[in-house]
Amino acid sequence: MWEEHEGFSFFARSVQLRCLREIAANTIGIVVPHDLQAAALWLEAALQAHWNGTYYVSLMVPGSNPPRSVADGYDANSDIACACVYGAIPCTDTKLLATAALLREQWLDPASPTMYPINGADRRIGVGPLLGRYPGDVYDGDVSHPVMGGHPWALCTANFAELHYMLAKAIATSGKMPFDQYSAKFFGQLGIAAETKIADATAALHNAGDAMLRAIIYHSDHYELSEQFDGRTGYEKSVRNLTWSYAAFLSALRARTA
Repeated sequence: MWEEHEGFSFFARSVQLRCLREIAANTIGIVVPHDLQAAALWLEAALQAHWNGTYYVSLMVPGSNPPRSVADGYDANSDIACACVYGAIPCTDTKLLATAALLREQWLDPASPTMYPINGADRRIGVGPLLGRYPGDVYDGDVSHPVMGGHPWALCTANFAELHYMLAKAIATSGKMPFDQYSAKFFGQLGIAAETKIADATAALHNAGDAMLRAIIYHSDHYELSEQFDGRTGYEKSVRNLTWSYAAFLSALRARTA
């Protein structure tokens, strides 16, 4: 999803799997290759191979066992949450939720060395958090002037909000919470326990997603969305009017009202 490193990509594999599944189920006359099912099964197994016991590794070194990231500081990576929005990873995957908990923690927890200062300020007014790409990011919009830790991105934040809306819908529809030893931290960050009522859990998930979208609006420049927000000031920076930022925001809104 991010072009500065190469390896076996969790995000790419998830999107490929979704593509194959939709081709297999198509009703518009696309011929289904005879070996498609075998390829889909291979991708399912490959995705699970990214789990290192704590989180899904975003870009895995070929042949590494246990899975090892291609670069220090590349995990927990927002493209794992994006793999749910754009790909085949279900929002109820508790290992995905374990990874999502680390995403929130690394950019919001004051004890984290990668916390964005703007998230501390936003927390006091009830919005956020804003999410970046990965903790070792150095992209500042100007590749000749790297900034350690990078900055929050509108599209990462919107995708993360959408994950919360998708999960709220799944829980409301099934009447069950995917609560286990992996997802406990994710739910705990939102004040949700194993015994929390379904209605209360879905409300908490909606509120969390809403707070992220409100942060995007709050820091937008008259509702224009750039690529990034400054991690200290919250002001927009980098590529102006990035189409992907708008698309991710609208996608989250559609998921909320689904």
